[in-house]
Amino acid sequence: MLVDTQPATHQHMPATPEVRDEWVESQLIGVFMGQAMQSLIAAGLALPVLLFMMAGEVHAPSLWLWAAVVAALLIGRYRMIGLYHLRYDSVGGPMRQTFVRKYRWTWGLVGFCWGSSIALVYQQASLQTQFVCAVVVMGHGMVSLTSFSAYLPIFRLYITALFGATALGLLTQGLIFSGDPVVWRHTAAMMILLVIFWVLLLVAGRRLHSVHRSSLELQFSNQELIDSLTQQTRASLRAIATKNRFLASAAHDLRQPVHALSLYADWLASEPEMARDIAPRILQSTRAINELFDSL
Repeated sequence: MLVDTQPATHQHMPATPEVRDEWVESQLIGVFMGQAMQSLIAAGLALPVLLFMMAGEVHAPSLWLWAAVVAALLIGRYRMIGLYHLRYDSVGGPMRQTFVRKYRWTWGLVGFCWGSSIALVYQQASLQTQFVCAVVVMGHGMVSLTSFSAYLPIFRLYITALFGATALGLLTQGLIFSGDPVVWRHTAAMMILLVIFWVLLLVAGRRLHSVHRSSLELQFSNQELIDSLTQQTRASLRAIATKNRFLASAAHDLRQPVHALSLYADWLASEPEMARDIAPRILQSTRAINELFDSL
């Protein structure tokens, strides 16, 4: 009786750090793109509010040019997000990274355009309009913290462009009104607050990004453990199936000489004078059983 008692097993190989980092990076891009629509909706709601507040208070051609550029960028971002979900949401790895690198500049341009709204209203519009514009710019910074921090390069690019354009607008208007010391004091105070807010957002974004990354790394490790346990379970099931086949074969092989012994015993009980002929057959069956047990 020859039965293979060694089931085929496939050892689960742990992923390399490079594979893990590539997977985590791809998932971070997925989280980032999944939340990009939130910031787009917020921007779409803020644009008509700003236009309503600034209309009639700032230079009209500059206002409508700025609004046209922002609207075109919002439409472009909407189409880009749709393209991502259509072609890249179901893939991962280098393709997602290539997509994000290709369109990364658009986030910087959008941030710069929103920050440049300060140059349109600072010292030119009413205090209410300036306040609303400042709140919108700060709101974009806060929205970017929750929407963009999953992918740190774009988050840094966006808020740097946003607050860089804001600072540029403050300094430009401050130079125009350089003869008024009150304006300069206000400009200096707002610049200091702007830098503080920018630094705080960078720190908060880095920490939130660390939370995203740690969560995905834990998810990757758990998935590896699940895959390993699944493969071990399958190997155990294969081993059990092999054992069952082996025992069934052994039982079948043992049944034949045992059945023969039973027949010989019945024969010997009914015809004792046949002991000389039956004894060698009993010995032969007993020897076969011993050989089967040795094999087993």
